[in-house]
Parts: sequence; structure tokens; C-alpha cells
Amino acid sequence: MLAQTPTSGRAINCIDILATALRSGWLVGVVCLFACSPVAEPPMVDAGTCMQAIDCDDGSFCNGEERCAPDAASSDASGCAAGTPPCPLPLICDEYARTCTEACGVRDADGDGFLSISCGGNDCDDEDPHRFPGNIEVCDDGLTRQRDEDCDPTTFGFQDADADGEVSASCCNTRADGTLFCGSDCDDRSILRRAFQVELCDVVDNDCDGVVDEQTMSVEWYADADGDGFGEALASMSSCTPVPSHSLSPSDCDDSEARRHPAQLELCDLVDNDCDSRVDEGGRCGAVVTLDASGGSAYLSLESGLRASLHVPVHALSAPVIVSMREMTPAVLAPLPSGFGAVGTALVLTPYGLQFDVAIAVALPTLGDGETILVLDNETDGTWTLLATTRAGGVATGTHDSSGIYLLAALVCVPTLEICDGLDNDCDGLIDDGVCA
Repeated sequence: MLAQTPTSGRAINCIDILATALRSGWLVGVVCLFACSPVAEPPMVDAGTCMQAIDCDDGSFCNGEERCAPDAASSDASGCAAGTPPCPLPLICDEYARTCTEACGVRDADGDGFLSISCGGNDCDDEDPHRFPGNIEVCDDGLTRQRDEDCDPTTFGFQDADADGEVSASCCNTRADGTLFCGSDCDDRSILRRAFQVELCDVVDNDCDGVVDEQTMSVEWYADADGDGFGEALASMSSCTPVPSHSLSPSDCDDSEARRHPAQLELCDLVDNDCDSRVDEGGRCGAVVTLDASGGSAYLSLESGLRASLHVPVHALSAPVIVSMREMTPAVLAPLPSGFGAVGTALVLTPYGLQFDVAIAVALPTLGDGETILVLDNETDGTWTLLATTRAGGVATGTHDSSGIYLLAALVCVPTLEICDGLDNDCDGLIDDGVCA
């Protein structure tokens, strides 16, 4: 029996070495046994065969993570087996974001102008046209109903019946963790009760902390001549009990006008109603102008980058009037007449109910031919009125005799008698409904 030494490859005659070992001693024999034992060779691996999963990775997310499985029947010549796609139906795989998303169905089901979240938009409730980002949040009763109109859980609307500058505790919204986020005024019927109010000597929990008349002391009361709940800083007196016609707040910027105080909303009247040294701020007033018997024009830059305008002729007004123009999404208004579709946003002209002795002209940017201006008297009006409309130079102009909500609309379907012709003749969304034998 011959063996190869692992170092030199030289053949060794183990019979001769064993005989020598018997003559020399047993240790040499042991060496011979080891020397004559066959040496295990490493397994042969074909060039190009994978060794680990990373050798099979093709860099794609949507087809799944490849495996190194040379012995699998489904493996390719390199020993790589295909991965399992990570996004089961109905999910859609986004290769760029390397994630699974829900399938995008109807992009704007409620028609409020905002896409659903599943379609990459930010509408928190695509089944409710009164819930979308930027909508005005309304004070909801925290005990009976909840509606997040502006898709922002950090807002809860505004209600301040006692005009003490704090929102009623009944105005609530639901936080992400399910808890209620509410206003701080525990009694919106009394200016003497609100959070952070000074505790008075009146056996009432004035500061809404659940404790009555703690740490009472004399405080400054400020004269409130207009009765709006806010006093004049330069006219005060000290008392532990409430003083008639006085207020604890010295922040009234005009104590002769009850519609001017820190808790007042801006009224779009070219006046600083909320005492913040700014006029008609916040974006809700749009363009505000004063018009009189001499007539005039007003212009409003729309979010689209285009411009709407109002033209009031001479003698249309008998006295000066402050007029405001702003945009409004048509989704919150009455349904359009059959066959019409809105083009852009609506133009709101206030104050509502303003009548003109001579017809005014409202001009809206147009996108094509055949568009008509429609008008509502206000948000609660349920019937649109079609105006005589002219179009020239990319502008549609309609004439009317009052303020209101003006909207450019296009006739997308003209209702006719339904006949059996494979078309929706009566514009009801159904084809040949009940007329084909």
C-alpha cells in the first residue's frame, strides 16, 4: 500500500516503515500509521456557483430576495433560486420606495379637490367632502360628535360665547393616540371662568382647576366701556370681587367699539378687529376694497396663478360699502345643474345680500370655449343661476345684480331622450337604460 505525503507528494511504502518501526520501537510505528492514513481533500466547487445569498442578489426589491440553493431543482446554473415577491395582492410594489402600498382606486371619491391618501394625496377622509386639508375647522361637541374638518388633529375649531379669549372646552378633536384635545374654557357662558383666570372671592372655580377660591387676593379690574369683556389698560381699580363694567383683561385696543378686541375674528372690513395691529390678515378675506357711487374694480390673485376681477359701474351703489373677494372650493356647495362640471375654484363676493342698482361684471379665467358662469346667493343657497356669459382673451365675464358665489362651469353632457344607441343620452350615468328590447 502506497500513500502520498500531503507536502511532497512522495510515495511512502508503509510495509517497510512498519517493519522498521517494530525493530526501533512503537513510537515510530504510530508515526507510520498517521503517515499512511489518506488525507481528506476539500470538495470540488464549480467556478461560478454561488456561495451565499448576496451572490444571487439582482438589486431588485419587487421580485423578492433571491436565495443561494445549488441543490434546489428550481435553481439556475449559478445555484441561485428566485425569491418570493414581497407584496401580495391587492398591494402594489413601489420599486423606487422599496415598499408595498395600497392600490389606488378612485383618486378623489368625494370631489373635494384633494386626492385620497392611497393615491398619494392628503385627504384624511375621501368619503366626506367636508373633510380635507385647509378646510375651516368647526367646533364639535366633544361629548356627542367628532369631525376633523381640516385633517389636523391639533385644531378643534373656535367657539368663545363669553368672549373671554379662550375656546370652549366643548370644542374638541381626537389626537392620534385616541385622546381628546379640547379648548380650555370650562364655562363658556361666563367671562369669570376660564383656564389661567385669577381665582376670585366668589365661591366659584374661576380658573377651571377643580378648586374653589384658592389663594384669593385683590386684583386689578380694568374699565370695559363697550362691554366686550376686555378693558382699558389706563383705567383700573383693585378688588377681590368682580367690579361691574370692568374686566380682568387690559388688552382692548378700542374700548368704544365692541367689535374690536383680542378675541374678535377678522371681519374683512379694513379694520384691525382682533387688536393684533394687522388688518384682514389670515388669508380668509382675500381682496378687500371700499366701493361707492363712483364705482371701481377689485382684483384677486387665485391659487392657480391666474386672476379674477370685479367691475362695479358708476351709480351701482348709493353709499360706500366694503367688499371682499376670496376663493372657495366648490365641493362644499350645492350640486351643479345636470350636465355641468366645475372649472377651477369658486369666487366668493361678500357681504352676502348686497344689491347693486346697476349690474356688476365678474370676470373669471377660462380654459376653453363653452364655459358659463353660475352664481349662488350664499353657501346655503341650493339653486345655481346661470348668467349670460361672454368669453374673450382667456376670460369669461358674467353680469349680475348682487353679491354671492360665482363659479365657472362647463357643460359636459347635454341631456336628451334616452334611445337604444349605446350612449348615455339622458346624462344619468346609465347607457340604454330600459329602452332596448
